[in-house]
Amino acid sequence: AGASGFALAPDAGAAGAPVELRAAGLPFAALGLAPGPAAQAVAPRHGFALALPQLARTEPVRVVPLVDPPPAAVLRVLAGLGCALADWPGLVALGWEAAGTAMAPDYVRRMVGAWLDGGAFPGLGLAALVREGGLLRSDGLIAWLGHEIALHPAAGETPAATARRALRAMHGLVEGECTATTVGPYLGDSGLGGAFSADGRLLTLG
Repeated sequence: AGASGFALAPDAGAAGAPVELRAAGLPFAALGLAPGPAAQAVAPRHGFALALPQLARTEPVRVVPLVDPPPAAVLRVLAGLGCALADWPGLVALGWEAAGTAMAPDYVRRMVGAWLDGGAFPGLGLAALVREGGLLRSDGLIAWLGHEIALHPAAGETPAATARRALRAMHGLVEGECTATTVGPYLGDSGLGGAFSADGRLLTLG
């Protein structure tokens, strides 16, 4: 449920050519399938429900949208395509290159599938969180919003509580339930303000 189906395009798989998939009427290229050339995947930085060393001897297949740069709506379809592909026999992991993540197939089915069914945006999977200079910063949210976010921990707040606030902010921003100017009240803190970096690529909250 919630995962997009996929189908081969009519002339997909010509010798030496990428296999073309279609999901929700949109074209995607599958790189690394025979008889085409091997794919070169980006090494992941974050693993969810798996250990990254598990990937050392795997052979990557990349699925990329044939729209550049892909808008958030296309990324959502791509995420659904990932849910559909999660049932492939022998599949070890699915990666989300924009965030440098690798996820176990069952994790994708549960977390991404739940989001596509109306649940919370999987900020740990289709993005990630990293601690940097006392802040908790997103990694990969820029693909969805055009910028990352960073959150100052509140006084006395545990790391887990800060992460929950960051994930809620990520969900609200991706789903359009709040904006950069209303994310504070959305998190229940009317005094929480935000400021963009000079290049507009980072929104710092708090």
